[in-house]
Amino acid sequence: MLGGNVVILLLFLINAVFRGAGDAAIAMRVLWLANSINIVLGPCLILGLGPFPGSASPGRPSQPPSARDGRAVPAVPAVAGDGRVAIQRPHLTLKPALMRTMLRLSGTGTFQVLIGTASWIFLVRIISSFGTDAVAGYQIAIRIIVFALLPSWGLANAAATLVGQGLGAGNPDRAERAVWLADSTTWCAWAAWAPCSWRSPGRS
Repeated sequence: MLGGNVVILLLFLINAVFRGAGDAAIAMRVLWLANSINIVLGPCLILGLGPFPGSASPGRPSQPPSARDGRAVPAVPAVAGDGRVAIQRPHLTLKPALMRTMLRLSGTGTFQVLIGTASWIFLVRIISSFGTDAVAGYQIAIRIIVFALLPSWGLANAAATLVGQGLGAGNPDRAERAVWLADSTTWCAWAAWAPCSWRSPGRS
């Protein structure tokens, strides 16, 4: 699990590079491949199907990193070749001034994500005091909430790419239209999802 952090870092870094370069299609294809690997390896590693360990405990920790490995590996040649984004040996040098600028610009966003992640951890600690049934119900509810938020995350990434392209091309009007389009589409998606969440078990 600890070694999988390198792959996760590489995954988010490469996807961000492609989105910033305006080639989000590659990131989407890599995501399709990762989900396919996740669907196949998940039951095998958790349930012990085929040659995989028969116990659920040893197999479970290796399943998410394996899916992310398959998601990041095909993206590496895309940045190591002669495509839209090509990383060559001269680019692999330390640039302290640029690194300080990146840390300064990303500090606020990192702190925002840290607050959200820490709040979830403390919430799980509180819920765990009510037993395993409460924790299981909480995990299922979180999965449903995350599923409902997926369209907004995808649209936000697309809007960020389009805004960067619009501002870089000196066309702020196009960047503004991208934001409003993403916002209106998100509201439509949530409006379509609301009846499904309202008619959940326990409601008449």
